[in-house]
Amino acid sequence: MPDARDAEDSRRNKKDMKIKKLAVEEKGRTRALWEEVFSEDTREFLDYYYFIKTRDNDIYVIEDEENVPEKENGDEAEIVSMIQLNPYPLQIADRQEMTHYIIGVATRESCRKRGYMRELLVRTMEEMYRKKEPFTFLMPAAKEIYLPYDFRFIYEQDQSELCGGMTANAGKAGNPSALEVQTKSDKYRIRDARLSDAKDLAAFFTECTGERYRVYAVRDTAYYQTMILEQQSENGGILLAYEGEKLVAIAAYANEGEWEIREPLTLPGYEECVREMIRELTKDEETSCLVYPWREGGQAKKVPMIMARALHLSTLLSCLQAKEAEEVDCAFAVIDPILQQNSRVYRLKSPAGEETTEVTETEDSFAVLPVDVLTELIFGVKNPTELALEQETMQGMVLTDRFIEEWKKLIPLAPVFLNEIV
Repeated sequence: MPDARDAEDSRRNKKDMKIKKLAVEEKGRTRALWEEVFSEDTREFLDYYYFIKTRDNDIYVIEDEENVPEKENGDEAEIVSMIQLNPYPLQIADRQEMTHYIIGVATRESCRKRGYMRELLVRTMEEMYRKKEPFTFLMPAAKEIYLPYDFRFIYEQDQSELCGGMTANAGKAGNPSALEVQTKSDKYRIRDARLSDAKDLAAFFTECTGERYRVYAVRDTAYYQTMILEQQSENGGILLAYEGEKLVAIAAYANEGEWEIREPLTLPGYEECVREMIRELTKDEETSCLVYPWREGGQAKKVPMIMARALHLSTLLSCLQAKEAEEVDCAFAVIDPILQQNSRVYRLKSPAGEETTEVTETEDSFAVLPVDVLTELIFGVKNPTELALEQETMQGMVLTDRFIEEWKKLIPLAPVFLNEIV
């Protein structure tokens, strides 16, 4: 059993745990902790990240104030734990909402198991709730870390291993930098994107995807300018493929030991361009390239990628839309053990012929849902019929036929398209 010293240490840790939101000029202080915990990241990537991404993100930290020397010389407390929130406007159904992507969750090894991560995570979730953000999302190092905080997977990514070969004229010494070559077939011209191409990249995304996705990061000029810089920090860029003067395909690529193609997009009928791009990047046909999200020949594997946590439930629920000609009247109670402000009885109403959903509070309920289960319903990970089969084994969940009938009239926020790295 714990001795008195352990108990005292625990009490002291809780007492001295002060969370600080860093000012812009202080954010660079977290780089040492990032380098320590995420040692696989290159200096080039971190130069990009701390120059570009930290300009407008939020960073919350816990400092080791006990071991600070006398501050006569302006010494600062050492940062021992941090969490970073990178802003992303998302298109959610027919509206845009500001959200934050959680990244850089790190604690110095000697300071772990003190509850620092929990305190930072809960504090930032409360801050995002206060701003009425519908949800937050992250790419977990391990799902087990975030399941206790009611994060659930909402996006899985198709990943394919493809091979190709490189033409003799493809750059100097096989270097794809400033790549502009004619492909083997001489059908396409492929070149690297410049910052001035960002507007065209954004327009191409819209042309390719249309209304295919119900949740995705807003792709504007600034988004693609940042993406170009991000890929360049990973020894890559964004490729553009032209047939004559017509842009027919784009794909981000990187090489940090292995080739990767991220987010290839093609016009219908031009899927072969992805292979052409690989041929221009790889030196021989034995070299594999990880392509994601991409499915070819049924060989892709599905990899759970992005987890989400519901925040301001009224905002998130109001993003739901009714199916055409359906009249919705659905009431249910929600249990949220962390953001207890969400623990309410909600009523969703949508008159027949209207897509908008009105969210109010009520007293009568057709169901009781833990917040993590509700998250899976909202994003279409599970449907109410599937959940009904799990009802006996799922603690805290109560479903009725009335709830199942009404929820089926709503369009889930799916499919999701979230491939953000940082």
